Amino acid sequence: MARLNSKPKPAVIGGPRERSRNRKQAIYQQLRERIIFRELKAGEFINETRLAADLGVSRTVLREILQRLTSDGLLISTPGQGVYVQGIDLLMVKSAYEMRIPLEGLAGRLAAERAQPEQLAALREVIRHGEAAAKQKDYRQMAHLDWEFHRILGEATRNELLAGTLLRLLMPFNRLWYIAMVDHGKVGNCLEEWREIVTALERRAPGNAEKALVEHMTATPSVISPVLMLNPTL
Repeated sequence: MARLNSKPKPAVIGGPRERSRNRKQAIYQQLRERIIFRELKAGEFINETRLAADLGVSRTVLREILQRLTSDGLLISTPGQGVYVQGIDLLMVKSAYEMRIPLEGLAGRLAAERAQPEQLAALREVIRHGEAAAKQKDYRQMAHLDWEFHRILGEATRNELLAGTLLRLLMPFNRLWYIAMVDHGKVGNCLEEWREIVTALERRAPGNAEKALVEHMTATPSVISPVLMLNPTL
């Protein structure tokens, strides 16, 4: 007779479940960037059958990913009509901005106390790649690196709820910054701001890290303002 108190077998690293999860995450990231980089434009209809075939996944898997993007505010699902790319809701941007300022400051304080050496090194690597991208005016790479910078910073807080919330709040700003760079050449001083943030983290200075993150956030409106003025209904 089998023992009822036998321990469950540990999950196999690299097993089918983990591969499936990684595959879904990769597709999610791909679709998110296609929206941010305007390959999928605001108001565009998402043909689930065609997209699932293009990505090589089932419609069930695709719908799970689309639901996540809808929760992120990048897609909108209308009963009886389907799924469309969501435009940028400027009222939501204002609300997200008000939330991000204190939360980014908190993230800075926590990351200064908790960041691991490999995370600090990864942030420095993002800056190094950012310097090269800025020289080449590779705005797509700049937007991608901005996402990576904040993702790594969030991980460094060791607070999954805070990190996830900040990434969701970042999405409309990532979209707006990309448009500001491509259409108006407005890059801002992000590299210098990133350096200030990482220096504070390396010095384990929570107050300085909070100040640097808040200043990074409050510099955002001047960078994206041309987009907001010329596109009142994005």
